[in-house]
Amino acid sequence: MVDTPRLFPCRREWKERALSRWETFTSSTGNDLVRKEIARLGLGPHEQQKLKRVMGEKGRGRDLGAADKPLSGYQGMRELVVRCGDRSFRLVYANVSGGLVLLALHFFVKKSRTAHHDLEVAWARLKDWHRRHPQGP
Repeated sequence: MVDTPRLFPCRREWKERALSRWETFTSSTGNDLVRKEIARLGLGPHEQQKLKRVMGEKGRGRDLGAADKPLSGYQGMRELVVRCGDRSFRLVYANVSGGLVLLALHFFVKKSRTAHHDLEVAWARLKDWHRRHPQGP
C-alpha cells in the first residue's frame, strides 16, 4: 500500500521551506484523483522518496533542468519527470494562484511516447479547477 499522504508535506512544512505549496486536483465530488493515481501505480519506497524529493525541490523553486518542462499546446501546464530505475513517471501540474500553488493534475507511467489522452485528462482537470476556483483556492 502506498503511503500517499506523506508524498505531499503538511502546510507547516510548506511555510518553513517552500516558495510554492503543492495541492492535488480534487474532483467536484471530493475525490483526490491524483493521490488515487499514485496509489494505483504501486510505487515502491524508493520511488515514493524520489517523487517526494523532486516535488520538494520544485516547491522550493529549484531549477530541475530537463526534469521540468512546459507542455507545448497546453498553456500553463508543465511536466515533472521522475525516473526510478526502469520506470519513468510523469506528474503534470500547473502554477495557479499567482504561482503560490503548484496544482498536481495527473500522474502516470511514461511509456515510449506521452499519450495524448494523458495530457487531455490533465487539461480537462485544469479547466475544471479554474471553473470552480475563479479567484484561486
